[in-house]
This record gives sequence, structure tokens and C-alpha cells, in this order.
Amino acid sequence: MKIFAHRGLWTFEEDQNSLSAIHLAFQNSLSVEIDLWKKDDSGNIWVGHDISNAKTNLADVIKCWTEFPNCDLALNIKCDGLLGYLCAHFEPLKALEIGKYFAFDMSMPERYQYLKNSFPIAYRVSEFETEELQSMDKLIWLDSFESDWYLSLEPQELSSLLSRSIVVSPELHNRSPEAVYSLIRRYTTYGICLDSVEKVSR
Repeated sequence: MKIFAHRGLWTFEEDQNSLSAIHLAFQNSLSVEIDLWKKDDSGNIWVGHDISNAKTNLADVIKCWTEFPNCDLALNIKCDGLLGYLCAHFEPLKALEIGKYFAFDMSMPERYQYLKNSFPIAYRVSEFETEELQSMDKLIWLDSFESDWYLSLEPQELSSLLSRSIVVSPELHNRSPEAVYSLIRRYTTYGICLDSVEKVSR
């Protein structure tokens, strides 16, 4: 199971999405989820939870990431207009044996463009977005904003869903994650995204 460090491996919130936090996560064999923004038409993509504090350059993150081929990189798309720049950044990496990268959370019109350009994506599924559950071959970003809704699924459906899902830990929504931690220890799960990476046994 892949462990995704949410915005890198950090202790203080101001370090989230920083190059040092991302590098530290990779050094600890963790995959990483980061937030991406475009501030202008310079071709640069910036990493940060909000556009005002997005100060890490994606090019630096990618250069760091290629040194850790067993780690995945999840790209949280925070604004439209990133696809062309992302293709320019990632196209040269296709021949390298490195971890999986994928984008998620883009708008619906943008998602069509990502698919049209064969850029890898994950589909968000939550208690409010369930239409993708029947697509058995798609990577899922499995979220739970208000409750651990998928715990009520039939075992066979749950097993199939988790096998292709990165589960968003309920701690990211200020809920206890213990029931979900217990679940992913019993089922084969592609990955989990969380802040407190030390709480999940690898």
C-alpha cells in the first residue's frame, strides 16, 4: 500500500507543500500529494494550498521526485489552465522507470481535456460523487467529507473499490480515522493520503 504524505512530511503548517517537506517525504519512501496553481503565463506551476502562499516551483519538485522511483506523485489541480504546462513537464519522464503520477480534482470540462490528452488522472469519489463507482479500471481518489460512507458497502464492492483507491484519511476532515485504518489493514488498498503518516503501519 502506498502512503501519500498530504502536502509532504511536515510538523508545522507553514511547511506544507514546501520543497523541504516534499523531499523529506520522498526520503522516507512516502508518496506525496501536492496542490498546484498557475499564477501567470510564464510556464511555471506553483505548489501551495492557496495561490497566495504557493512558492514552490513544480519543476523543482519533479527534479527531486525522479530520484525516488518507488514513490507516487498526486497532483491536486487547484485551477484551470494547467494541462499544457503539465504535459511539458511530464512528457520527458515517460521513458523513465519512476513512480506513478496522476492529476485529480480538476473541473469537469478540464477533466475532458486531461483524458483527451492521455494525461493520467484519478477520479474523485465521495458520498456526493458516486457515479464512478462502477468503472472497474479507474484510479479513484476516495474521499469522505462528512462520514465514512463506504464502510456500509457490500464486502465485494468495497474490496474492488479499495484495490484501486487512494483513501483520504478522515483526519483531513477533522474526524477520527481509526475505523478506516482498521479497514485498510483488512483489505488490499492502493494507497492512503494522510497527515499523520506514523499512525499507519506500512
